[in-house]
Amino acid sequence: MESGRCAAAAREVLPVANHRDLQARAQILRPTEGRYVATRITAGQKWRHHVSVTVEQHFVDALTGADGTEASRYLEQHFQHPDAVAWDDTDLKDDGL
Repeated sequence: MESGRCAAAAREVLPVANHRDLQARAQILRPTEGRYVATRITAGQKWRHHVSVTVEQHFVDALTGADGTEASRYLEQHFQHPDAVAWDDTDLKDDGL
């Protein structure tokens, strides 16, 4: 997966997610240590952040596919250093996403 595609995927997923769960929202994952978030499937690629949609206690994004991953397992399953990242809400309007 190329860098930058996660925000585009979240923009597509969020309207669908809002039909299913009015609390669905886009979130951005940023490193709390170092400069990059390290995913398990994109070794060698450097991402300054990652964007996902939370819906019904799941994260749905370009890493998880349409089925999503349970929120309780998401970081551990998809990231090499799950303790070195933090979530913030995002409105997906930031041009840098």
